Amino acid sequence: MNYFPIIVWFTGINTGHLGWQDLLYYVITPWLILGAYCFATGSPPVKIGQYPVLNQELTEQRDHIVHVWIHETHPDW
Repeated sequence: MNYFPIIVWFTGINTGHLGWQDLLYYVITPWLILGAYCFATGSPPVKIGQYPVLNQELTEQRDHIVHVWIHETHPDW
């Protein structure tokens, strides 16, 4: 989850430049739209993990990338 929008909003509310409506418009609404889209279309990492590849080396690389995408905070490549 990307926490940058909430950090920007928190900084803006503390400095008086943003309000509570800005939290709804620019943080919560985009997260809800993105969540609904991902729920409707399926998880991109899972879809990529099911995509056919040409050889064993590419399969191993694809599986590693999907694992990092789903389970790791920072990539190791």
